[in-house]
Amino acid sequence: MKELSIEQWGRLLLALSQTSMANFVTAVGPEFAVALAWLAVKALQWEMDGHIPLFGEGDRADALWFAQRLGIDPETAEIRLAPTQEEALAMVCQGIGIDQFLDGLVKEEAPC
Repeated sequence: MKELSIEQWGRLLLALSQTSMANFVTAVGPEFAVALAWLAVKALQWEMDGHIPLFGEGDRADALWFAQRLGIDPETAEIRLAPTQEEALAMVCQGIGIDQFLDGLVKEEAPC
């Protein structure tokens, strides 16, 4: 599991909570919308008083997996832009597929 400070976790949860539902459902799937809603509640709590209530390993795994699927850097909570056409072509020439690119965003396993 990635070692992030409470500040980094809070910013990541806030970034996830600000993701549009259309983008989330497209990238992650509608079956995970409830999990996102719970993380959004935790983000609100962090924003109000600086702590994240009941934030266990499952929540952390979900947050990292969602971040990976949405292209959000967990350490900075910034959206990583998709590669340009030139970058994508260079990746293909180097044998790097889109799956490897996405895996490089966050090196965590998907929650089961």
